[in-house]
Amino acid sequence: MRECCFNQEQTINALPDTFMGKIKSGDIHVSPDGLFLYATNRGTSTSITMFFNEANGSLAFVNCQFKQGLTPQNLSIDPSGNFLSIANQDSGEIVAFKRDKKTGKLTYTDSRITVGNPLGLKWID
Repeated sequence: MRECCFNQEQTINALPDTFMGKIKSGDIHVSPDGLFLYATNRGTSTSITMFFNEANGSLAFVNCQFKQGLTPQNLSIDPSGNFLSIANQDSGEIVAFKRDKKTGKLTYTDSRITVGNPLGLKWID
């Protein structure tokens, strides 16, 4: 049987040091160009964090965006890398963001779809 092993290379906060609530990790995805990593944060944070993937493979905190729904379960980046959507389980909705390919930052598009407790998303190309 083949063994798989992982090595911890870095520890990095997904939320600003000033955040004083309950933190739970969620879903993580890398942008199609490999430059950015996005992570959903559950608990009282209900946010998404963006990291830049440095040339040496380490992550650098970019930004944390709060409050576009409750209990973000899954996120999905469209194949072009222009949009990112989040399934918010407890607020029963899917929200969409425009993604800046140069900075990795997200802009809320004012677009949301109400559905019952979404858990996952998949783009159809």
